[in-house]
Amino acid sequence: MLMVNNPEAVAGRFLYPYIRFFNASPGSSSLSFAFNDSTTATQPYATFSRYIQTEAGLPTISVYDTQGNMLDRIALSLDGGQVYTIAAIGKFPDTHLLIIPEPTAQNKLNVSNLRIANLSPDVPDVDIFANGFPILQDIEYPEISRYIYLKPNHYTYRVNPENSNDVLLTIPGQTANVGQYYTLYLVGEANGTQPLSATISLDAASYTGQYL
Repeated sequence: MLMVNNPEAVAGRFLYPYIRFFNASPGSSSLSFAFNDSTTATQPYATFSRYIQTEAGLPTISVYDTQGNMLDRIALSLDGGQVYTIAAIGKFPDTHLLIIPEPTAQNKLNVSNLRIANLSPDVPDVDIFANGFPILQDIEYPEISRYIYLKPNHYTYRVNPENSNDVLLTIPGQTANVGQYYTLYLVGEANGTQPLSATISLDAASYTGQYL
């Protein structure tokens, strides 16, 4: 059944709805995303498309492998100003679409903003550390955490299994700038050909004006 996947939809400050696509399906080399049956983006593994301006409505979103086989299809309710990242997740070919809302309001504080998206299908629940200090705990697959405030600074992030001193992943050399909104996406597998890694995106709320 085609389901409308519309979590936490909030009208934003942008004049139009925007979407972007993210291939987070380990085992895939490249995936194509279609908007209303028209191919809109083809993304190698662990890459994002640009933000794409759309119109309000109820479009269908589909994802295909390199042979043209449809892997998943959903419907999404789009209203003016909303922004979504549409991620292909799950180990290929058991790939499905996850709709990730992007808040667009800015908090106007002298802070940086970070959230975590655990899109790795076989890692345990994880705790996240920044420069050795715990910042988020018990993030399960495929959870998207809330944004937290960070002091603008340079950081090394560390990913541990929940309540463990074992280290799954270290992400050094990251800069958190004032007024910016980031999502740290965990992708890949703890045990697979595409190992656990992190991709950090700059999110829609970081941008000023009414267009992306």
